[in-house]
Amino acid sequence: MPPEVLSQLRGLHLPDVPGWWPPAPGWWLVAILAIALAVWSVFIFRRARARQQILREAIAELNHLNQALASGALPPMPYLDQVNALLKRLLIHGYGERHVSGLSSDAWARALGQFLHKFSKPNALMRIETSLLGEFRYRPHSHGGSPSNLGQELRAACKRLGVGLERALKELNPPEVRA
Repeated sequence: MPPEVLSQLRGLHLPDVPGWWPPAPGWWLVAILAIALAVWSVFIFRRARARQQILREAIAELNHLNQALASGALPPMPYLDQVNALLKRLLIHGYGERHVSGLSSDAWARALGQFLHKFSKPNALMRIETSLLGEFRYRPHSHGGSPSNLGQELRAACKRLGVGLERALKELNPPEVRA
């Protein structure tokens, strides 16, 4: 080849450096996953805070009921009814135990005992006192016409129940977050 032809050739040139935009499909996937993870974690965090708030409110309401019972402003049977309603609300809305909504009588007392045993450390006396929330409330002698010593014993048992429940709820783990 003649040397003039070689001198007319251009030298090697490199291609342009690729720009950073648009990113490769893998980066789009990473960005979408990061955003989804951030949204999910905010949702879980808010849900956990709401469930912890439910537990705090239940403890405060139980404390209020215990004080009303101790001061004599609330008789034992309405106290038991209100504590029963409070515990059902806590289990259903705070812990997602939907199966307890239809329970009553001793089945409810057993389910409550199992729940407390699963999430906290109730003592033997607490198991006996939770029987007050079962069939006892529906017995004829429990509302009226009872001897005064039965009323005093019932009030004392309700006080023990209230103190035990308050201790158990304070030991209770916050409701677990279910996504």
